[in-house]
Amino acid sequence: FVHVNVPVRNTTYSFAGNLRYFSGPFRAEAGVRYSIRKNNQTTQLTTTGFQNSGPREVIPVNLQKTTAKPWTGGANISYDITPDHTLYAAYGHSFRAATTGVSLPQGITQVLIRTNSEKTDSYEGGIKGKLFNRRINYSIAGFYQKFDGYIRRFEDIYWISATDPQGQGTFGFNYNGDADIKGVEVSLDGRVTNDWDFGVSASYAKARYKNASLPCNDFDGSGIPNQNEAPKITGTGNVSYCINNGRISD
Repeated sequence: FVHVNVPVRNTTYSFAGNLRYFSGPFRAEAGVRYSIRKNNQTTQLTTTGFQNSGPREVIPVNLQKTTAKPWTGGANISYDITPDHTLYAAYGHSFRAATTGVSLPQGITQVLIRTNSEKTDSYEGGIKGKLFNRRINYSIAGFYQKFDGYIRRFEDIYWISATDPQGQGTFGFNYNGDADIKGVEVSLDGRVTNDWDFGVSASYAKARYKNASLPCNDFDGSGIPNQNEAPKITGTGNVSYCINNGRISD
């Protein structure tokens, strides 16, 4: 039997500002936020039954208390080509705090215990408007999003302990990897008659890692995720790592 106690305390202070400008067919708006995010997380693990132990602290002292001071915000502009057609562009910068694992194996490196934070820059531009005496609405947009340290969980990863020769097994780890997303969105809707409406929309997105070194099962040492042989670690870490240019979500 395993009992896990995970006390967490988060405190966030934020300061934000916003500006707007309008002049005829042109509009612009921008905002920024400065935050101070304080996190305190520990994890006490107790085992009872075949072998009693604990409670033992899983999170190293230097990872228990963290402070992040991110700047986030964005801006958008639009211009009415005509009263019925508008061009627009938008930019946003966001932040996701680092995550700390729960009920982690003993004897693993700190990069497998706590991730780095995730930062994102996103861009979008397009045109939208109305046709046929405003009976039809349309929009066409392209977007691009760049992740600096995208956070994702990797399940069933084989690991070995650096402190216990018998320590090994499979576990799920949170980890960072650079990635980006690009795509387009199109929509069309309107009123065919006074009694009938219609709507059609379509989108395409390509979300891929960018040469990210990520936890994997590499049992044959090929550098490609596989379970072709008996479980083993490729490299010198607690887990194997593979270079990934594939989808950020399976």
